[in-house]
Amino acid sequence: MTTYGQNMSAEVAEQPTMFARILGDRGEIDLVAKQILRFDPKFVMFAGRGTSDNAALYGKYLTEIKLNLPAGQISASALTSFGARPNYKDVLVVVISQSGGSPDLIETAVVAKQCGAMVLAITNNPDSELALAASLHLDVHAGPEIAVAATKSFTAQMLTLWLLVCAIGGLDSKTATLESAAFATLDRKAELVELAHKLTDANSLVVTGRGYSYPVALEAALKIMETSYIHSHGFSSADLVHGPLAMIGPHDPVIVIAPDGKGFQALRPALDRLIETTSNVIIFGGQEAQGISKFEFINPHACEEELSPLIDIIALQVAIVELAIIRGNDPDNPRGLSKITKTW
Repeated sequence: MTTYGQNMSAEVAEQPTMFARILGDRGEIDLVAKQILRFDPKFVMFAGRGTSDNAALYGKYLTEIKLNLPAGQISASALTSFGARPNYKDVLVVVISQSGGSPDLIETAVVAKQCGAMVLAITNNPDSELALAASLHLDVHAGPEIAVAATKSFTAQMLTLWLLVCAIGGLDSKTATLESAAFATLDRKAELVELAHKLTDANSLVVTGRGYSYPVALEAALKIMETSYIHSHGFSSADLVHGPLAMIGPHDPVIVIAPDGKGFQALRPALDRLIETTSNVIIFGGQEAQGISKFEFINPHACEEELSPLIDIIALQVAIVELAIIRGNDPDNPRGLSKITKTW
């Protein structure tokens, strides 16, 4: 008998050793960083779909905060369906894709080069058409990913982006505790299963974060939709209080990603309002968030704020796999989806 979620669970569990593998060989990243520094971009644009688009948002935050470069996200259809040809002189375009096989992203890379950009592809497939179409390529070295719902490729993309930004900016990568923090999170599976049970009967839920945790909120909501078929909405906490807060009832579940740091301080006013709005706030956070809610997963193995998304999403992935299984779904094979999604 096939066990539900065995591939996704295995790929979630691979992430600490994957981190060690990526951190052990940064030569390719350093080489690409040198080429980008020679190009000297004045602006950085990101493109991706689904999970890779969430990783791109993380890259956008890193670029703006750590490199002080303006950054944005490309609307691929502007270049592909509508035929726009922006002036990309002095622009670095970063196209992120697990497979490197989606036609619209390949065309985005081709058109961006024609418009003057340096194009960097970040994929888990160095032989892909996207990798070959770009000016530069970085392999995230996640290894084969079998489950339809991406897990380890997401964290590999984020870690690759972090290391690239550090190499470009001459920054300390601060990754000494990353592998141990990931292992420690996986060791707390029983707590995460308990949290999953609290969401079993949910028909809808909200996931929210701020700053570096916002891409994690979007990714967690996406994975819940993919694997448990629950209507899940990811929001920046700032956007949440600008209107969507009104849809949250007194017992509706809200997952808050609240690692220690500046992001938590920015999120705190929204968190206070959520506590007043619903009795079902579940916090995945750091020490600053401890004791605020009845339902908490507090991570004592602190990483730098910039790296907290890589640990927080692992905890969420474990809970999300269990939630899908509890609800009778196979998270390895979400209905209507395939591993490589092609859009035009």
